[in-house]
Amino acid sequence: MACARSPRGCRVIAIYPPVTLHATEIKPIASAAAASVAATERIAFYDEAQPRFDETGQIQWYGGRIMWILTEPSAFTHAIAEPIARVWIVDDATYQREFPLHPAFRARPQRPPVVRET
Repeated sequence: MACARSPRGCRVIAIYPPVTLHATEIKPIASAAAASVAATERIAFYDEAQPRFDETGQIQWYGGRIMWILTEPSAFTHAIAEPIARVWIVDDATYQREFPLHPAFRARPQRPPVVRET
């Protein structure tokens, strides 16, 4: 972290967070999701109500697909009630809690693909 004071009394604080390169973990998720839907079809994204705009931006960039980004539990509940997408990218806890029991995702052989984020 660095701190500087200007002649006018303003302060600037720069924080140097650790560099995390998400691309290596996001590229396979984006590829799998893109391979599962048409170019005009949306993917649903939910990560325990966290926006994760860095990850969703990379998924859109590397996968070339647009998505529903769900940032609130109520939005997720509404979206999964009558699934808004065939492909969902979700965190592991949400997958374990919601998807194995959901009737739309249990049906075979028409089961929509689900890409699990770890």
